[in-house]
Amino acid sequence: MFQLFLIAKLVHLVGLIIWIGPSLGGFWMLLQAEKSGDERLEVWVRRRFETLVNVEHLGLLLLLAGGIGMTYATEWAPFKLEWFQWKLGIVVGIILPLEVADVAMVNFVLGRALREIPESGGYSTRYLVGVRSYKRFVMASVVILAVALPSIFWLAVWKPGLP
Repeated sequence: MFQLFLIAKLVHLVGLIIWIGPSLGGFWMLLQAEKSGDERLEVWVRRRFETLVNVEHLGLLLLLAGGIGMTYATEWAPFKLEWFQWKLGIVVGIILPLEVADVAMVNFVLGRALREIPESGGYSTRYLVGVRSYKRFVMASVVILAVALPSIFWLAVWKPGLP
């Protein structure tokens, strides 16, 4: 079981990197494209950003699979630990609902709007509404994640309540 735990931990950490990295880099590129004022560049970056966000969602699946694998490898013992229960509560109660909403926003709201725009540019009303809605969602998510993610890291590293 120890070997399974190490493999699951590796998957968990790789998933964490894939979950956080592409979306942060992509969001920075998106902000730069918006600042440029070049409509065609912004649309081009948004289309690539959609792909990066879907890679991010794949990272979350790896992160969850690794976490489940580590828990299984320890015969579900972490469920008895208070710090793990808190961590799981944050993941299930905050992170997963945000990610499900993000999948819907990116693939159905923003994605559909992006597909309506010709390569030559020209914003549609659906695109402008989609971008505005997604920006609001992201800003609200950033505030929530600014508290949730450090809390998860703190719980995972310090494991309060353990000797």
